[in-house]
Amino acid sequence: MNRFQIVVGIVGAVVVASILGAPAVGQAETPTVVLTQGDESVRITPLGDGSRSVEAFYDYRSPATEPTGQYSSYGTRDIQMNQVSQLFVYHGSDGLSLVFLHDKFSDTDGGGAVITADISGLPESGDWVVEDDTYDNRDDVFRHSTGSSHIEWLTNGYRTDGAAFRGLEEANDTTITVDMQFNEESGNYPFEEWEGPPEQNEIDRWIVRSGTGETTELAMDEPVEISVESDRREPTTEPTDVATPPVDTPATPNTTATDETEGSDAAGPGFGVVPAIIALVAFTMLCRRRGE
Repeated sequence: MNRFQIVVGIVGAVVVASILGAPAVGQAETPTVVLTQGDESVRITPLGDGSRSVEAFYDYRSPATEPTGQYSSYGTRDIQMNQVSQLFVYHGSDGLSLVFLHDKFSDTDGGGAVITADISGLPESGDWVVEDDTYDNRDDVFRHSTGSSHIEWLTNGYRTDGAAFRGLEEANDTTITVDMQFNEESGNYPFEEWEGPPEQNEIDRWIVRSGTGETTELAMDEPVEISVESDRREPTTEPTDVATPPVDTPATPNTTATDETEGSDAAGPGFGVVPAIIALVAFTMLCRRRGE
């Protein structure tokens, strides 16, 4: 192999490395979800990795489903908490979902609960894909209209309640308001089918869960506002071999290091793919001329 062939091989390897190391142009970042209650805000990371649907994740089962179950969520048993209402975002195969999960499925402990939710600001293109419960003549109430929903959950012990709204990523630059009324504030207290005294059938806590495993306590008598802040960049129309210097942005309150999204679609190290190819062609022609 002569010196010309060696040099061309090296330059070609550089081009291949540039292509493999270059990020997708115009790639979208995972949206940031911020919950605000009063003067406090918390940034959360979605649960899930986008590999399966929120329906499969929640896995609601009743005697009418296949497989059958006891009117509860079987897919969330590892995060269920007795007499606790949870709010979180799930990253599924069809996008982001806002998930409500109440109480714990158990054969040994727990009581019932009554919860009423009024939710507004929902994206019109979204849909409630999970309703716990869905059996005929159910006690629960799910009343949906364009951009808003009224839900009443009534549980008679040892079971979960909840729901999932898919399409949260379409709520860019808008605010979703979740107003929850627990226990005596729900209007359905006490539920006539409860076993034991009413005080044993109450939700004790309301929390928001992050995909990092962290939970944040919420006040049970104040609404929560949810905003989705998209970090989508416009596709690059002209290649450039000049790296853009990083821009410092102010830190977001209540953000932990585990909630930050790693990586970006900014230009990577070195020059761009197209300039590298042009350089290879020009260098090859130059070497050929010198060899003639």
